[in-house]
Amino acid sequence: MADDFAKAVQLHQAGRLLEAVEIYQRILVSNPYDEGANHLLGVACSQMGQFDLAIHLISEAIRANDRVPDYHVNLGNAQFSARRLPEAEASYRRALALNVDIPEALFGLGNTLAQTGRLDDALVAHERAVALRPAFVEALANMAGVLNRLGRPAEAVDKLRRAVAERPGEASLHADLGRALLATDRPAEADATAARALRLAPDSAPILVAAADVIRARGRLEEAMEHASRAAELSPNYPPAVLILARLLRAMGRDERAAETYLRLAGIESAGVSHLFEAANAMNEMRRLPEAVALYQTLLAREHDHSEVWNNLGNALREQGELDRAAECYETAEKLCPDDPIVMSNRAALLGSLGRVQEAEALSRRVVELSPGAAVPLSNLGQALYAQGRMEEAREQFDAAGLADPDNDDIRFHRGIVRLMLGEFTEGWALYEARWGNRKRADVHRHPGTPQWRGEDVAGRTLLLWSEQGFGDTLQFVRYAPLAAARGARVILEVQPALVSLLQGMPGIAKVVAVGGETGPVDLQAPLMSLPLAFGTTPDTIPAAIPYLAPPPERLEPWTRRLNASLPPGSRIGLVWAGDSRDHDIECTLIDRRRSLALAQLQPLLAVTGAAFVSLQVGRQGLQARDETRVADLTSGITDFADTAALIAGLDLVISVDTSTAHLAAAMGKPVWLLSRFDGCWRWLMGRDDSPWYPTLRLYRQPKAGDWETPLARMAADLAAWLKGR
Repeated sequence: MADDFAKAVQLHQAGRLLEAVEIYQRILVSNPYDEGANHLLGVACSQMGQFDLAIHLISEAIRANDRVPDYHVNLGNAQFSARRLPEAEASYRRALALNVDIPEALFGLGNTLAQTGRLDDALVAHERAVALRPAFVEALANMAGVLNRLGRPAEAVDKLRRAVAERPGEASLHADLGRALLATDRPAEADATAARALRLAPDSAPILVAAADVIRARGRLEEAMEHASRAAELSPNYPPAVLILARLLRAMGRDERAAETYLRLAGIESAGVSHLFEAANAMNEMRRLPEAVALYQTLLAREHDHSEVWNNLGNALREQGELDRAAECYETAEKLCPDDPIVMSNRAALLGSLGRVQEAEALSRRVVELSPGAAVPLSNLGQALYAQGRMEEAREQFDAAGLADPDNDDIRFHRGIVRLMLGEFTEGWALYEARWGNRKRADVHRHPGTPQWRGEDVAGRTLLLWSEQGFGDTLQFVRYAPLAAARGARVILEVQPALVSLLQGMPGIAKVVAVGGETGPVDLQAPLMSLPLAFGTTPDTIPAAIPYLAPPPERLEPWTRRLNASLPPGSRIGLVWAGDSRDHDIECTLIDRRRSLALAQLQPLLAVTGAAFVSLQVGRQGLQARDETRVADLTSGITDFADTAALIAGLDLVISVDTSTAHLAAAMGKPVWLLSRFDGCWRWLMGRDDSPWYPTLRLYRQPKAGDWETPLARMAADLAAWLKGR
């Protein structure tokens, strides 16, 4: 039997595993308790990927003799491979309790600690292993990996150079060294090292991936793609190959293929948590929210206590509008990782979006205490204060956030908005340009290749002015188009299709096209909402001459006839009670909920006698007029804003929430009474009931969030007096 065991060991050491296994099994048939055979059969099973069987067999050997350190080390190795990390750590520690100077036990312990995020402890374990065996290449390489994760790439380079010196022919070491050199800003050395790795192993998927990573960082995307594609071809189910391919496709602007490639990871059994997490985050960033949510949920089924995944799932659900589920995710993440400022900041932002601004303020202040000087918590606090109308305090927090992170475009944007609200236009318009740094806004910029006009001499040049946000924004800021024409520009307007007919009659405009239409060659472009900056607009220099919009003459007669046929003579008042929810954008949807009413809430106005009320409400909210006999509904004939303008032309007053119809009526010079939510839009400024943008507009503001009764009661009294005076 001893001869059989010696022969099996010899075969095992020669790599002839199946032959060795056969002999180990024969020995165990004769003696099931043979500790040596159980141990080495377990090691062989572990080498063949049969980790559960390996754990069972080595455990049998330990039952027979628990004083052999190697048994515990190899049990730990099998447990580590089976992802049973707490058990693996315990096995390595038992081995070290028997003998503190076992490099393999320290190496295994270091790997386990690194996997569980205890990087400092992992580094100590690897250092002890290398101190005992200076030429321990695997420990040097893994120590370098830990140092990289700790943000110490220069030290990682040193360890990898030592490893390469021991094994100059090992391609993976050169590949790791190339990545580490790149992290220390030595791109030329990184390139040369990656090339050396490729020469050593030109058909190795891991080496091809590492080379692609280095070359990608050098900006040579096509060359990197060749290596990544080859890696994926050689090993289609190798997660790092799939990931580098997806990263490159995304970097090259091929988002559809990138998304398909990321999603392949969900079907690859060997894809780890980090691989799936990157894929889920990429889906989130690409606004493919259902796929992101599905991947996060797959991750949580595998690793339920991963606080970052819970947090990011909350972010994706919030973007989808599933706010209650998002709140649950943030709460779970906070329980798993108490006082995590990122999670708390996200929950504070969600509370603000839900209108729970006092809670948002309190939580934001707590995060600021935990992370003094951090930009995002300061910005969140600013937003909570802004929503409560505490503008000076909000400005203070936004400015502090700006000092902490001066290049953060979202923070610059908020700094601009609070200044515009306070009437500080000069600085406000300049900061408002930061809106293009937001990923949602950046996608809207349709003409990034054409120079932007910023107010310089434009005489004799063709200037394209284009809509970027909602209908109301276009109607408000299109007033600048004739002013640009007056400076000698040939002005082309590119606007939403529903506005084309209305705006074709504006003076000085050479051409009006719908978004995506043919503009012809242009010299300069400007988004409409950047024109106040180009013209240096202050509250005192707003171009407020009205009317600057009018319906096309051919639309007036049929609408006048229809209006007269439907209503008796007398005062005619148009009503708009709700906005457009824009279901694709949760922030817009939440704002719409705060600005909109139901028609039934306008009863105080409808009870005022002496006027005929006309619905100007289009869309699904307009259906409410069918059940209200005091409101005539003619909107079925409206096809675009030119029709709406023709209908408004026959009215004496328009009462509206903050919508595009209010802008249209005010731009036509009609009296407009606007119901403004408590956290009203910046364009209406602070503490006034008139508007420098529209001389005929009067504001009725909520005194507190959700309170429409107070402004409606005041408006009803004013309406009765207005009608009496006519």
